[in-house]
Amino acid sequence: MKCKAIVCFLACAAMTCFAQDSSTSNKQSAQNQNSPAAIQSPIAQRSHWAVQTISLTDQARQAIAQQDQSTAKNDVSQALEKINKIESNPNNSASSSQNADMVPIFAEFERSSFLQPVMMAQHKTAPSGEMASGNQQTSNSSNQQVAQNEKSQLPQSDRPEAVTQVDQGFTTISLNVNTAKSDLQKAKSDLAKNDTNSADQDLMGVQQAVTLQSAEMTRPLVRARENLGLAESAIQSQDYSEAKATLTAASRALENYARNNNSAQHASDAKQLGQQIKSFSQQIDNNHSDAGSKVSGWWNQIANWTQSAS
Repeated sequence: MKCKAIVCFLACAAMTCFAQDSSTSNKQSAQNQNSPAAIQSPIAQRSHWAVQTISLTDQARQAIAQQDQSTAKNDVSQALEKINKIESNPNNSASSSQNADMVPIFAEFERSSFLQPVMMAQHKTAPSGEMASGNQQTSNSSNQQVAQNEKSQLPQSDRPEAVTQVDQGFTTISLNVNTAKSDLQKAKSDLAKNDTNSADQDLMGVQQAVTLQSAEMTRPLVRARENLGLAESAIQSQDYSEAKATLTAASRALENYARNNNSAQHASDAKQLGQQIKSFSQQIDNNHSDAGSKVSGWWNQIANWTQSAS
């Protein structure tokens, strides 16, 4: 079967992927799901498991549409395994104000698009950077707009070869684990009874358990975090020229945040961190022995900021 190339702009960068037949697509998704997050921290790993849950849910719905109950059952079981991993690895660094049921998703680490099926299940687009959450219903034309607008909905970095603005992107993506687990268990039960219609509705409930929000003030922090994720990936590949570019972008984003939100909670810290990252980026070509640990620490710091600000 011939594959038709399509361009998907991901959270971390503009990347090219291919629309293939269902079986090939599922194999590709499985390969992507087995790739660990670049930043090896508990919250990054929980994010990766949450994305795997969402992707497996979409694959199960596709299998049901193709009357392949065996594959659907397998996908649902795997999704429940990911939920169990999340529950077995709680985020002990979460603040008391954060909802323990909500798992933040850091899309900069993902290598395949997972958000479009969620948006279609929720019948949404993000209007001019405003919040797009809950069960808001729009006209049928929204489903057609999702595919056209996907590149502007996903968080994006501003490394040189990528889109330079996070225009209308979601600054917060999270999965309600309790709701997702309940709906997956219902889907598993319905599939065991060969009730595929109810199972599909259950799986749609999992997709609707994803919360999508956009907050203009935190956008520079999200951009800085995303670029640090890209920098870590570049360091792992020993591409220090790319790492320098993304670190520079992260530094600029932090400086913009501090300058435009000087009364915000993390403004002073962001300014200092931006200067620190800028200084390090200027010497990374010759001094990168501990680059990975430095960038990982910075990423975790900003990730905590973006969670507390959401």
